[in-house]
Amino acid sequence: MALSHVDVDALLSDSGIARIRSAQRRDVIAIRAMYDRVSDDTLYLRFFTFSGGVVAHEVEAQTRPAGDDHASLVAEIGGDVVGVASFERLDRDVAEIAFLVDDTHRARGVGMLLLEQLAATARARGIVKFVADTLPGNGRMLNLFADAGLPVTTEYGSGVIRVGLELRVDESFRSAVDRREALADAISLRRVLAPRSVVVVGVGPEPGDAGPQLLANIRRGGYRGELYAVGPCAEWATGAGVYADLDDVPGQLDLVIVAVPAAAVLGVAVTAAARGAAGLVVGSAGFSESDPSLPADLLRICRDGGLRLIGPHSTGICNTGEAVALNATFCVTPPPSGHIGLMSQSGTVGMAMLDYAARTGVGISTFVSVGDKADVSGNDLLCAWEFDETTTVCALYLESVGNRSKFVRIASRVGRHKPIVAIKPGRDVALDCLFERAGVTRVDSLSHLFGVATLFDLAPLPRGPRVSIVVDDRRSGERARDACSNAGLVVSGSDVVVTEPDAFDAALRAMLCDTSVDAIIAVCTPRAPDAEGSRIASVIGVLQAETVSTPLLACFVGLDTMPVELVGTDRRPVVPYYVSIEAAAHALAAAVRYARWRARPEGPDDQLEGLDARDEMVARVATFAENVPELLEIDLGASAHIRLGSAAPGDPPLRRLR
Repeated sequence: MALSHVDVDALLSDSGIARIRSAQRRDVIAIRAMYDRVSDDTLYLRFFTFSGGVVAHEVEAQTRPAGDDHASLVAEIGGDVVGVASFERLDRDVAEIAFLVDDTHRARGVGMLLLEQLAATARARGIVKFVADTLPGNGRMLNLFADAGLPVTTEYGSGVIRVGLELRVDESFRSAVDRREALADAISLRRVLAPRSVVVVGVGPEPGDAGPQLLANIRRGGYRGELYAVGPCAEWATGAGVYADLDDVPGQLDLVIVAVPAAAVLGVAVTAAARGAAGLVVGSAGFSESDPSLPADLLRICRDGGLRLIGPHSTGICNTGEAVALNATFCVTPPPSGHIGLMSQSGTVGMAMLDYAARTGVGISTFVSVGDKADVSGNDLLCAWEFDETTTVCALYLESVGNRSKFVRIASRVGRHKPIVAIKPGRDVALDCLFERAGVTRVDSLSHLFGVATLFDLAPLPRGPRVSIVVDDRRSGERARDACSNAGLVVSGSDVVVTEPDAFDAALRAMLCDTSVDAIIAVCTPRAPDAEGSRIASVIGVLQAETVSTPLLACFVGLDTMPVELVGTDRRPVVPYYVSIEAAAHALAAAVRYARWRARPEGPDDQLEGLDARDEMVARVATFAENVPELLEIDLGASAHIRLGSAAPGDPPLRRLR
């Protein structure tokens, strides 16, 4: 059996990054140096003796070539070995394990990362149980085993505690691992998304260049933290400290924004890492084209230095929170502060997102242009937003979904509390199925993205699909009924046609009191910017403030400029607002589907066992089916079978997806 080699980068619990890899013979000096650094107490808890002679034997055992009956892993931070873990097989399916973590790196999650990787390595060798003898005073090790999420047993005797860990990958273990990864992701991005200091590197004398533009927008947005500029930029850097070199910038560096030629990026990254920065935003154009090795080199520098990397080819980040007020993007006017987190893989689409939100008053919490996703991706941001109290809705523009299994696991968990709306260009039947099962609402345009996200942000979820309609024009009523029916909604009763604001108010109040109504769409067809339309807008605004359980949507047909009566003092809409009846029905239907998914009991189906194999199969079959009309059904159940049969003329290639 081929032995697996471990080499992964993992986030620590305090935002650092550790490299977990298989131990090698060349690690003898580094491991021995770690043992020399730790205290006598630590050595005693590990070896049950103060004798130093046992260390040499241990290092020799840990650095011998891995085999079917033993393996060792090391944790590296900044090039130093700071932890080591190993197992030795005792019999066919049981192995004894041992750990040691450098005293200066305790409470950072190093031991847990080693344990998770060691367990995966052992399972691949047929081991189903770990055992370890631990002194009663070794509380750190006992807590490590207890928190792992694996079934644990303890036996007391002869002055030691024998701990047993069943290497069972069940829901409890998956949840524990996912929770640790998500929290580590969130912590690692806190100083990046809400930095106390920002440095723009590459601010030259030309105001139209990227550096000066970013610096100007940060200043204009009223950033609350310390702002610095690096480069020959004195005339553009009013309100910012100006320095010739990044290493000259004083104090703690949180976020470094890089706007220099591609060839100079690595040098900036090295300095930022040495200064303890938390994150690097790289927007340099032509990065991959200038030298294909640059992206990998940049990522390695960031990983070794504990930096989170956004980009390359990022167009920036934005945090509208009052305590931060950071607009490090090329959008001159950022959207108002709100609760929607935005991510875009495309820089152009990202700027369109910000412009759309600013024009329509959609409130956002944070925005990140991830560019090439060398490090920070949509998965990372979902984890960050999961722990962010300000963000209640997640909106994504995805050009690709890398690790689909991981995305679905994260989305299924986050979506239980915060709705996720996503645009993914292109036809992808498999991804549609996965999104649906993970509770992700897929849309096909920015207007639909914000239409759905705004409803999630500003209104309660509908209890069901029953919708009542009040309109000021009978033709609009017919159109609204058709739009709702086509979207899969159930129109409750007849639409109410009223032309007077007082009658509009009475009709809406009656609907809000009707327990058979799950949602309401109020439609106004302005013939001109007249007083009647303003009074109807006022009625809707007042009732929305009184509504706590029934979503109320406002549709002013064709009126791109929202009535001022529906705009709050924070520049945001006070009610979900639409300029077409179809858009309102589309958003409401999406909310109904999401509410139905969220009400479903959580279970193993959310974890989607074997996801990668099935979704790859479905993607291939979906393409194949375009030219094979006999394909009738794809079953995404445990067997993932495909059934073939004769299709009637005119039947679609894919009649049903389960």
